[in-house]
Amino acid sequence: DDVVENICKQVQEETGEIVVAANYNCPGQLVISGTIKAIDIACIKMKEAGAKRALVLPVGGAFHSPLMAPAKEELAAAIASTHFNTPVCAVY
Repeated sequence: DDVVENICKQVQEETGEIVVAANYNCPGQLVISGTIKAIDIACIKMKEAGAKRALVLPVGGAFHSPLMAPAKEELAAAIASTHFNTPVCAVY
């Protein structure tokens, strides 16, 4: 975890691009998120640091990263303006 987090920090400092540890799946397996450029650079650095695999996952956005802040604000506003009713039946 520390190695991945440090590489992400180093890439951000060197490039000004955003890349962060996003999901801690299990010991030794992390998912990073950020700009495409920063992820590509981080993957190279992680392989150089001894990672068994470092690959780009085909996803639709930089989820769990600061790049999603605008979407968070928009979603929060939509949720705040939504009226929720008490369920009339059990929900499982």
